[in-house]
Amino acid sequence: MREYDGRPMREVLLERLAAPAFADFLVYLMDPYTTFEPDYVLAPETDSERLKADLGAFTAADRGFITELEAPCSELRADPGVNAFIATDPAIPFPEDENATADTPTMNAIAQSKAFAEASNAVGFILPIAGVRDGVSAEIGAVLEAMDLENDDPRPPIKDPRRFRIFVETGITSTTIHATEDEYSVPIVEYETKAQLRKELHDFVTDVATLEATGILPSVQDELTRDHV
Repeated sequence: MREYDGRPMREVLLERLAAPAFADFLVYLMDPYTTFEPDYVLAPETDSERLKADLGAFTAADRGFITELEAPCSELRADPGVNAFIATDPAIPFPEDENATADTPTMNAIAQSKAFAEASNAVGFILPIAGVRDGVSAEIGAVLEAMDLENDDPRPPIKDPRRFRIFVETGITSTTIHATEDEYSVPIVEYETKAQLRKELHDFVTDVATLEATGILPSVQDELTRDHV
């Protein structure tokens, strides 16, 4: 069981996140947080505003990318009322944060993602065309391996693969991302619009909640306390 400041991460999250109707049902959403900006790779004399680049559902006009991807959390917290969050919500500092103090424990980004995923009832990875995906792709692999979800791993998984889903915007052709479904048996769902992404997220979360309610999936607390030696 992963901890923060000597306490189980699930306990920390339930304390720090604002409680919706179903506060105990934690949904961790991971996404790139950073929008791809053509200016980073173009020659100085090139006018990026005149280029025609397809950045998908999250276009170049969506400058507030984190705010854009906070919206699905807010919608899930309203309906069906689950405790959805992204990595910045619990406000756990990274070691490199300028505002971190000696009195505040820190956790690096991958350690946080592993702990958040382990503590959650459902975990969704959102991969839009507009996002810089290198970091989140590495974190996806790290999280799924930490949960013992490789198909060739003889150990029982720490979490059932049905608790995970990868949402990929149509047009992303990364062979690494699409190979995840075979390597880890974690479903990949494609979406074309923000509205479709919202529906797919809602369906995913309610499916996991139904599996828990009917006893097909064990409680998260049972998963956390189970012996995985």
